[in-house]
Amino acid sequence: LSLFGIIYGENELNYGIGRSAALSKDGSKIYIDTELYNDSTGKIDIYDWNTNTIIQTINGLNKGDDFGHEIKISDDNEILCVSANFATVNNVKETGYCNIYKLDNNNNYSLFKKITKKNLMTTRFGQNISLSGDGKILGINSLSSNSIISECELYLIENEDVLLYDIVTNNDEDLLTINLSSTGDILLLSTKTDKTYMYSLTDINLNLNNSLTYISNNDKTISSISEALNKNISTEALSVKPLRWNVLGNELDGIKQTQELDGIEQTISPGMEFGRTVSLNEDGTLLAVGAWEYKNDLGNNTGIVYLYRLVRNEWREIQQFKTEKTEDYIKYGFSISLSNDGKTLIISSNRGTNTYGKTSGFVDVWENSDGNNWTKTQTFEGTIDEGRFG
Repeated sequence: LSLFGIIYGENELNYGIGRSAALSKDGSKIYIDTELYNDSTGKIDIYDWNTNTIIQTINGLNKGDDFGHEIKISDDNEILCVSANFATVNNVKETGYCNIYKLDNNNNYSLFKKITKKNLMTTRFGQNISLSGDGKILGINSLSSNSIISECELYLIENEDVLLYDIVTNNDEDLLTINLSSTGDILLLSTKTDKTYMYSLTDINLNLNNSLTYISNNDKTISSISEALNKNISTEALSVKPLRWNVLGNELDGIKQTQELDGIEQTISPGMEFGRTVSLNEDGTLLAVGAWEYKNDLGNNTGIVYLYRLVRNEWREIQQFKTEKTEDYIKYGFSISLSNDGKTLIISSNRGTNTYGKTSGFVDVWENSDGNNWTKTQTFEGTIDEGRFG
């Protein structure tokens, strides 16, 4: 791999460029947010690598919205999802929303649907989102609020409308991140208690057209949103036949590290942030889990990434990835990405120190050529002091 290009913010209003980004599957387009643009209104710019130009800019609506907090794109570039998790909705602060855009005939993204939580509250809806590769299933996570446990809401994106089809919670634990497989039938949830769970959808195949069963409020069953519209049934009056999510493999629990305080061995709180970042290969048999507050032998929070393989419905640890750097709080595993074939793993440390300065950041590329041994093949360093590359 070699450096292909660098994209800079244009002026002082573009402070915070690149906090969130997405690359199209064919590598022709990159979608980049600027989180603090116009007093944190936020925006995303869509770059065309072939022409090295911005081909479209989508702006947030109001100051403080944090539009562009999360960006997801379907494999065919047709569906674009962007969250604004700090947005005020109907005078309720930090409620958040997620916009779904579709590519129109002019090759521009037009707003298709704006999604908010049904019962508005300060939950930062859109804190974490995940989109299946075919652009049909969208998962949206939010933070907990007072006694409300955070939930994962799953939406079905069809040609005519978007429908909430399931809400997934986990043992009354607050969720940190969600991740959908490319086919949308495997769901990964990590919690604030350093646990990671995986579920598989076993009773229906979401990739088949009209595979879901819709039920209108007068108990009439229809086969699709199109049929509902043809019969003048509002999609707001539709629900979906309950789905069955089965636990896939065993629960993964982060190691509760301890340290000696006043002569007493005590558990470190809040833990090692196990599951803060996760990545899954295409067939759902390999899982990488980051824990960026893992303490090394010197007691410094350097971070670690675990790799698991699913064997006979059990997740077995097969590899640990650590950095040779020993500085405190460098967040190794801040961002991770496992290739579809499971042979390449990319790990970032956005606060890592290198020759360019403190918290310049770096990214490691690990590769597995023979199916057993992993080797670090490249390291890319940020070139700006305190730039937090990665």
